[in-house]
Amino acid sequence: MTSFLRRVGKSTLGYSCIGGTKSPGVMFIPGFMSKMNGKKALALEEWCRSDNRPFVRFDYTGIGASEGKIVRFSDWIEDACDVFAQLTKGPQIVVGSSMGGYMMLQVAKRFPERVAGMIGAAPSFFKTVNQLKMQNGPYALSSHYAQDGAYELPATFNDGISDFDLFPTADAVYTLRCKLYILHGMLDDSVPYTDSLKFVQSCIGKPEHEVNLVLSKLGEHRLSEDADISLLLELLQRMVRQS
Repeated sequence: MTSFLRRVGKSTLGYSCIGGTKSPGVMFIPGFMSKMNGKKALALEEWCRSDNRPFVRFDYTGIGASEGKIVRFSDWIEDACDVFAQLTKGPQIVVGSSMGGYMMLQVAKRFPERVAGMIGAAPSFFKTVNQLKMQNGPYALSSHYAQDGAYELPATFNDGISDFDLFPTADAVYTLRCKLYILHGMLDDSVPYTDSLKFVQSCIGKPEHEVNLVLSKLGEHRLSEDADISLLLELLQRMVRQS
């Protein structure tokens, strides 16, 4: 069942959530132009329901059940942060798919005390911002990012994008404040798995903030095959046990 998060001065977001008594809860952040009802999101929700664990998923502004128009990439960052702030309580494990991996890091940056762990599914940590920086004017950003094909984006979409760049220089590092697990397919032709390896190598943090990269030899970008979803659920279960 779809519910709606009404925000002052911002678009209304469509979301779906389930309750539960266990902690931490789980939040799923979708990828570029992807909706909240994809196979990974639904599989995670079903597992959380069986485990009596809170779970929330949502659609970005202008996508799926959410209202408004797509104007700026930064609006989607605010969407993810508002959902986290207003629809979750206590510690959370944040799962980000593709571009959702980048959003996941933005949420963790803003709410470090509440993000108990992060799981990236074919996460796009670098390519999202770098690709947007190179675009000028209205353009179509397609490839396998989009759930339903190519989309025309407005000229305003990348306004202010540099303000959210987590890696402003080639030698920048990322300081972890929680555990991070990454699942990436080696057949991913949208975000190469070497991007995840590069990100892991850039991470620094305390010993308890471990980083694990799991490669699926036959996995593609969507990681929607049963074997890939099983791996994703195994990572979530492992993180829950260690939280």
